[in-house]
Amino acid sequence: MVQAGPRDLVELCPEVDPVLRQHRETQSPQSISLASMKIADPQMRLRTAWGYIDRQHNELIAARLKGDRVLDVGCGYGSLVSYLSARGFAAEGIDSDPASIPAAREMFPDASVHLEGAESLSRYQDASFDSIVLKDALHHLVCEGDFRASCEEFRRVLVPRGRLVVLDPNPMWILRLARRISAHEDVAVGPKRALTVLADNGFEVCGIAYYEVLGLPLSGGYVGLRLVPNLAFCNAAVAMTNRFASSIVNAMKLGRQLCWRYVIHANAK
Repeated sequence: MVQAGPRDLVELCPEVDPVLRQHRETQSPQSISLASMKIADPQMRLRTAWGYIDRQHNELIAARLKGDRVLDVGCGYGSLVSYLSARGFAAEGIDSDPASIPAAREMFPDASVHLEGAESLSRYQDASFDSIVLKDALHHLVCEGDFRASCEEFRRVLVPRGRLVVLDPNPMWILRLARRISAHEDVAVGPKRALTVLADNGFEVCGIAYYEVLGLPLSGGYVGLRLVPNLAFCNAAVAMTNRFASSIVNAMKLGRQLCWRYVIHANAK
């Protein structure tokens, strides 16, 4: 993936946290990369409460897919590809991180994953997929790559009116505060900007929803402190509470303000 310079990131992603904005403006372009997103032990994180929450995210995505042929762009450690494959989808994943693909193959031997960037899907013919998924990948593609080129490839490999599903961090105040406390640096693309960049790049948005109130902060996700013991009943309780809290928050129309993730589904024009 093409890396943008620090000032480019600020211009492309106006919702970058002010502290991160100042830090990035003083760093060299070479120091800004996805390397800052590495996690110490992905296998263990997906076997704790975070694995339960990650499956809830996979459920959200699966409910919005069209057809059976699915490409997960930015597949990371392959959990979504494995989840979909186990449910009868013809799912594949690609990721530009050389470290992620071997880890994905070790963790999920059934997952078909490949080392490739989003801007050149040369291994795939036209109309190869019914749906494409960007799970926690949109902000990287928009802020650190050529998103227009990526979308051109997405539309090429999708069938006519094919589906794009996006699940991405919602940079509301709680998430920004948590990142500041944990010194976790990342770019951000909020839901409003996400809707705009999708519409500007050949996708007709069909809907947006919000999810995730307690699961990510309690489980620590991939990069944060885990706040619950790794016991099956604790993990299940966190997942159940998270699902209930997310439904209550959305019923109160507060998803934009309180949920840690948004999910968008759109069709290629």
